[in-house]
Amino acid sequence: ITMDTMKSCHDEIAFQSIEFWSNVCNEEYELQLLQQENKIVNLNKQSRYYVRGTLPYLVPVLLQRLTTQEDSNDDDYD
Repeated sequence: ITMDTMKSCHDEIAFQSIEFWSNVCNEEYELQLLQQENKIVNLNKQSRYYVRGTLPYLVPVLLQRLTTQEDSNDDDYD
């Protein structure tokens, strides 16, 4: 669902999906840092590596959004 909404022509909807994945990335990054420091004691707080599995799908969509955003901003300067 979030991949489809990231492709939405409605920026508000797309940005909510991007924010969702950004939050997931941040959480998994923090868990990874804690794991490297051997500070994870709660087994329920282990990373499930959702982002790692979705990277092949996330990156192309994010790049498309970035280039589309840049193209529309370029028109403003004419």
